[in-house]
Amino acid sequence: MKIISVPKTILFLLFTLAFLTQCQQGSDSSQESENKEPSAVAKQVDAELSTQSLKIDASMLMAKTIKNGDTPVSGSLNFSKGNVVWMGEQFKEASAHLSLASWNSSLALRDQRVRDIFFGVSQFGDDQLEISFFPKGKINLTELQGDEAKLVHGDVAIRFRGKLDLKRPAAVFVSKNQEGNLVVEIKDPVTVSISKLGLSQPLDKLIEICAHKSVDDQVEITGRLEFIAP
Repeated sequence: MKIISVPKTILFLLFTLAFLTQCQQGSDSSQESENKEPSAVAKQVDAELSTQSLKIDASMLMAKTIKNGDTPVSGSLNFSKGNVVWMGEQFKEASAHLSLASWNSSLALRDQRVRDIFFGVSQFGDDQLEISFFPKGKINLTELQGDEAKLVHGDVAIRFRGKLDLKRPAAVFVSKNQEGNLVVEIKDPVTVSISKLGLSQPLDKLIEICAHKSVDDQVEITGRLEFIAP
């Protein structure tokens, strides 16, 4: 058998290459482990954060503004559907859509004009307006007993056709009724700007058709939502 002599230089290069390959594999394994760790944490957070779509019953939003400088005008909208977001047992957010076709101020002609001219229901549809509440601090609803209401501070946000009227501080009463439904009720009126919702032009058109001198840009809203337990 013939023995082939391998130069020491080649042996050294082969040894160095093998060593570097082993180090790289170790580095890749470590990197892969590091990459997996945030993913596991993210999955844990996703598992804790859940959104529950709930039906809404006995719920209404009241709106009030001033026309011609001194005449109050008020009406109501019915809530149509909503979501509650939980982080484990903690209440994180409640949001609901309003039916614009349900606008009622007890004056048929005015109501029709508000629906068609101001809200644009015939053009854009019924589902355009959403109201959300974001509580501050930890709210564990399992602590509520009977009809006991908990005063919760947070922020209310109004969104119309994707345009957001900035969040503003608000306080709501949160409770569970005898049927186990979650009830959220605005404590004090929240002021919303018509212009910030992009409704200045429809308002001007409504003022012209109704022959009003003016209608205030600011609207006070209150509301009560009852989310039906599944």
